[in-house]
Amino acid sequence: MNARHIALAGFAAFLASPAPAAIYLVGTFGVPPTQAVNLVPSVIGSTGPFQDEFRFTVTAPLTIAASGFQTTALFAGSTELSNLDLGLVQLRSGFGNAGALIANFVNGGAVNALETSALAPIQLGAGQYTIVINGIVGTAPADYDGSIVFAAVPEPAVWASLITGFGLIGAAARRRRRSNGQIADPQLA
Repeated sequence: MNARHIALAGFAAFLASPAPAAIYLVGTFGVPPTQAVNLVPSVIGSTGPFQDEFRFTVTAPLTIAASGFQTTALFAGSTELSNLDLGLVQLRSGFGNAGALIANFVNGGAVNALETSALAPIQLGAGQYTIVINGIVGTAPADYDGSIVFAAVPEPAVWASLITGFGLIGAAARRRRRSNGQIADPQLA
């Protein structure tokens, strides 16, 4: 490798800019009541890769579900929709991208030219968590939106009473059907 190649590589490295990254503090959550939070990042003004982190703290066991989508708003002076690829959206433990992976968001594909992404309901214990969004902006400016819903974890007693209630409703419906009259075909009895 000669000096010209080294100088050219150094110049290219100097001109390269890091991917824009932003950290948003969502808040601390303990339930009840059920709470919903919108994830609204700032407009991404440059093309290329980006990474955003949405950090939150959970004080008691709860269930979360989340969804997000690329917006199609036309920006001032622009004649085309933002070209934004939400390539990888993850839920991680701890604050930051280095925490253990808990779940990946599922890419829902395009709906009316919107790219969607969702996280099925998942139970979390008390602790710190981060939603990490990695994407690529093709046409700047670009924007996306999302939301997280925090809800209480159902207690075992609640599940037991729910199942008992369904059983009693089924028994009452069956009893009512038997007492409402005769069956038309005696062979079916």
